[in-house]
Amino acid sequence: MPVPTPIAAPIPTPVPSTPSPTGTGIPIPGVVEVENYDLGGQNVGYYDTTPGNSGGAYRTDDVDIQTCTDSTPCYAVGYIDPTEWLQFTVNIATTGVYNINARYAYPAGTPITVARLITVKIDGTQVAQLSLAPSGGWAAWATSPNVQTNVPLTVGTHTLRLEFSQ
Repeated sequence: MPVPTPIAAPIPTPVPSTPSPTGTGIPIPGVVEVENYDLGGQNVGYYDTTPGNSGGAYRTDDVDIQTCTDSTPCYAVGYIDPTEWLQFTVNIATTGVYNINARYAYPAGTPITVARLITVKIDGTQVAQLSLAPSGGWAAWATSPNVQTNVPLTVGTHTLRLEFSQ
């Protein structure tokens, strides 16, 4: 039986995922939209170091979400500080090896001069780390060039956590 490998590029018109702390979760392979982290608040669906939603869009908790102009509707998580994380319930359709990448935007010199890192964990175990170089601007969207390949995932419902180093 062939091993499934999701497409590394974003799906042109993804079906938005919805926040879910339990149940079937966001389907994988697929697109996980970061604004749709699990419900439950601080230390359950997310960890955010500052009070309030600095972006003022989409949700009323402490994760900083703003609108963007990439598509309609379009939301972006921003104002990310070190140690913050977002968590998602996901449903892996087929056991196999997958590719993981990220779509992001940020200009050089803001204020970090090194690439930003996202650690990807499944059920508490690190499965990938993405290093994101500046994309050219806050609205200049890029897809991570360093796709993590051959990430083994097993069928079923799991917890996906994105941890931000910068």
